[in-house]
Amino acid sequence: MAYAAPSDLRARYREATLIQLADADDWAGAESRLSWALETASTFADGHVAKYFAKGASTTVPPLLIDLVCQIAFYHLYEEPTDKARDDKKAAEATLVKIASGLIKLDEGDPAAMPGRDGAVVVNDPGRVFSRDKLSGF
Repeated sequence: MAYAAPSDLRARYREATLIQLADADDWAGAESRLSWALETASTFADGHVAKYFAKGASTTVPPLLIDLVCQIAFYHLYEEPTDKARDDKKAAEATLVKIASGLIKLDEGDPAAMPGRDGAVVVNDPGRVFSRDKLSGF
């Protein structure tokens, strides 16, 4: 299962460009090649985010992950990538490395959104003991 669909690519890039890169006559003919590129990009992304994101049929894919997968898939559609496509792919890969190292969070810090994973520690914060309001008069 890919993190993005051909319609996500169409929302980010011109349809005519995608049809040309897929070497197809129309959108219906291009969808299989676009799906292949998205599957390839999703498999690559899995290697970086599987620890932090559980992919499933009922799981909502974070918009950041959709963008990264689309950038990598767009690169894979080219036989000879343009400089912009190459730069976008490198930037997407760098972001995936940051996600893998924990510098960027896909779950936006929401403990309820985190999938069960080994070593995850969730602590409830009891609130501040000392604050300006509680220490007034000292």
